[in-house]
Amino acid sequence: MIIDLHLLKRRLCAFFITAARMAQPTGGNKIVYRHVDLLAQAGFDVWVYHPTDHFAYSGLVDQPRIVGPSTIVARRCDLFVLPEDAGPGMGMFASGMRKLIFNQNTYYTFRHFGLDPLVLPPYDHSDVIGALVVSEDNQRYLQYAFPNLKCERLILSLNFNVFDFVPWGEKRRQIAYMTRKNEDDVAQVVKILAGRDRLLGWQLVPIQGLSEREVARVMGESRLFLAFGHPEGLSLSNLEALACGCRLIGYSGRAGREYFDPTGSIEVEVGDILGFCKAVEDFIAHSEFNEVENAHIAQSAASFVRQAYSGASERDSVVSAMHRFLAAAQTSFDQASP
Repeated sequence: MIIDLHLLKRRLCAFFITAARMAQPTGGNKIVYRHVDLLAQAGFDVWVYHPTDHFAYSGLVDQPRIVGPSTIVARRCDLFVLPEDAGPGMGMFASGMRKLIFNQNTYYTFRHFGLDPLVLPPYDHSDVIGALVVSEDNQRYLQYAFPNLKCERLILSLNFNVFDFVPWGEKRRQIAYMTRKNEDDVAQVVKILAGRDRLLGWQLVPIQGLSEREVARVMGESRLFLAFGHPEGLSLSNLEALACGCRLIGYSGRAGREYFDPTGSIEVEVGDILGFCKAVEDFIAHSEFNEVENAHIAQSAASFVRQAYSGASERDSVVSAMHRFLAAAQTSFDQASP
């Protein structure tokens, strides 16, 4: 859905606040940049704000729409979109201006606010007109924690040109996993599996320090992906593995429950190391007899992911949500103006 912003009374602009960490945007920053591009293509006046002037990602050919402290031109009726990990600084930034909070993992909502029950993130602040989240689970969390908050769920998509489906018969007896989340659990599971000598010719392959295409290559070669992420906003890594035709065993991160059941994935209770190992060993022990079933489940799961997390769904959810919030910002500004 493309919205004609000229129908609104005043120029409205959204500034997505983020910070540079690497040569290219990754993780949550990557999603922010993609959403800014989608909104710009739909006719919105939208920018990425960096706290340092003249910033540019050295690893990008096409630089996004970026402004800094000396180049930003904001008006009181504009809208700032803040990341959930900005901490207490969220309440002090751009006082008096309308704000959204883009929360990509609600389980981090209170991370920087200590144990004092009266010190809260500014979701109930008068400047904050709502929040954006990336899963059904996270939407329930935030609306329960802040009952008066208007909260919109966005659909995230994958790069299916990179994370493409590989048929079961073309894969190796390979088990892929990522090492950057819950490292203690990762170490226990892989060491127990390797030490018990029950892998029966299957190889454990860690994914760490790889480019996006290299990650997709490993996932495409693998029949099984182990999920260690918890808690999660959604876990794109799990979805990428499913898109590549992997079966999935491990932690859902809670948010992943919206796709674990529909994709035939096997959820393990967080911290149940023996249960995790037994689920993998059981999968391996029966895999030779379940080739046809595994191939069918993997293909159906990949199809589900392609449909549920498509680029079109992401674009529509982002554009429609931002239109509603910008309209709310305009209404709020009009009511506050003398």
